[in-house]
Amino acid sequence: MSDLFSKPFFFIVGRPRSGTTLLRTLFDANPNVCIPPECQFIINLYPKYGKQQHWDQKSLLQFYHDLQDQWLFKTWKIDNDELKAALLKAEGDLSYNEICKLVYLRYQTVFEKNDIHFFWR
Repeated sequence: MSDLFSKPFFFIVGRPRSGTTLLRTLFDANPNVCIPPECQFIINLYPKYGKQQHWDQKSLLQFYHDLQDQWLFKTWKIDNDELKAALLKAEGDLSYNEICKLVYLRYQTVFEKNDIHFFWR
């Protein structure tokens, strides 16, 4: 798992109706890229969790509940029980970046994935 934490995040930024959804779908079809639909949780939750380096059960559960309230997060195909279990297993010293990647890895795409090289958002 630690190898996945070294994989970079990239962001797609664009105006509405400019083709970003098509671009996301094209990248998601690549077996080495993880790119779920739009959701701004990384930016929105950064002020609260961005500097956190140690995660206990309480902070992980709070993050999980805050995540559920994020705009468009419910449109992601994620098994919430699996997500919650994966987050609770991550107790310990992790960065916000690494916690966000755990969330991304729970996204269930229709495309087969092999070895993830990039996380896009």
